[in-house]
Amino acid sequence: MPTTKSLKSYWSLSMQQKFLSRFSQLLENGFSIADALAIMKTLFKKHAVDPMIIACLQGQNFADTLEECHFEHRIIYMIRSSEQAGALLQGLQKAADYSDFHLKNRSDLSKKIRYPLTLFGLMSLILIAVFILFMPKIQSFYDSFNLSGDTDFLQTIFIIIGCLIGVIALLTILMTLILKWQSIPFQAHVKQWLFKLPLLRSLMQKIFSYYFSSQWLIFLTCGLSLKESLEMMLKFETIPFIKLIIKEFNQTLEAGTPLELAFHQSPYFTPYFRLTMAHALTLGSIQAELAYYSHSEFKQLSALLSQSFKILQFSLLMLIGIIIILIYLSILQPVFQHHLKTLGGTNNEKIKPKRIYPN
Repeated sequence: MPTTKSLKSYWSLSMQQKFLSRFSQLLENGFSIADALAIMKTLFKKHAVDPMIIACLQGQNFADTLEECHFEHRIIYMIRSSEQAGALLQGLQKAADYSDFHLKNRSDLSKKIRYPLTLFGLMSLILIAVFILFMPKIQSFYDSFNLSGDTDFLQTIFIIIGCLIGVIALLTILMTLILKWQSIPFQAHVKQWLFKLPLLRSLMQKIFSYYFSSQWLIFLTCGLSLKESLEMMLKFETIPFIKLIIKEFNQTLEAGTPLELAFHQSPYFTPYFRLTMAHALTLGSIQAELAYYSHSEFKQLSALLSQSFKILQFSLLMLIGIIIILIYLSILQPVFQHHLKTLGGTNNEKIKPKRIYPN
């Protein structure tokens, strides 16, 4: 029997998407679940598909089978709700589309962030190598030619760069804590900090409104009520501070606040999202409005992200260029000064007037 660890490592989100897409195609072409799984055994590793075949022969629900294979929890819930409604094929197709969309978003983000990070990493390594390997040689070069320059300016540049690298490392650690650490007091401070600082508030509202609408839409399309969908969002959410916000929102509804008023009073949504929800609740078309809002907001966020990374890349290239110029100037300045002094001394000797002695 395959171990839990081996199944979890094999069924990555990309493998889940491939499996769901192929499996739903086979069912759509008229294959039974057992026959489709037998074919999938030839396309995927035997140890990963065997538990599904065994569970199918034992009469287990397909969603429970996928849960034992450690598929993503939202995928499992989408398939389970569709299976209970007698529409397994539609649930599989919906889950395949969801995982494909999620993978494309993650791939796009990875491509956009990879170049600036690689650029900054290479710049840091080169400058560290220059500092360790060439700084002593530069001072020796000055001394060998009796130049008056020193490496204090260069050291200052490297200290500033080191501080910049340290700040980025601290920000990375902070982001990891924000996304992973489950401490409620810490996450409460994070929530206040992210949504109250003027520079971050509007951006975080935009991001959270999109995230909330897209996740809420997933559960609504599974046939759940508004309240049940919010409960499922709270159950499956993995980002701690977002989970805290959804919990706070649910508590507001449980206290008897109408949904439209709860959206209006919440500081975590954009004004546009609040108006969209008010309009949707009035017309009774929440799913359609959420689908439109999440799609349009995703386009805007993608464009904003692309523009931000372009600015970041340009800034990094400018920074590298300025640093290189400063290093060259700091190295060559004593040489130029020495050369100018030498030229000045030679010229003074040439134009020095001859003393005329009287007869």
